[in-house]
Amino acid sequence: MGIRAIVPDTSKASELYRKGFFGKPFGIKKPGPLEYREVLELSLVEALYLVEKGKIEVCTEGSDKALSIEDLVKYAEEKIPEFKMLY
Repeated sequence: MGIRAIVPDTSKASELYRKGFFGKPFGIKKPGPLEYREVLELSLVEALYLVEKGKIEVCTEGSDKALSIEDLVKYAEEKIPEFKMLY
């Protein structure tokens, strides 16, 4: 969704957050190491890293097909011109 990736499954989102503090649970200003039951919001930088590590798959809005790493980079570069430098 735009410049963010969303993990909609709350149990998987909570596990991902607890294991590496990736993303930010919706509606929680200063999350800590506790388990949350919220949707998780990831930056595209975090999302690409996790895709490369085989931890998540990223689909564009309205699609069930996972993006390849190359397609995710291309998508991110369209949204964030300095994406490669940020990554």
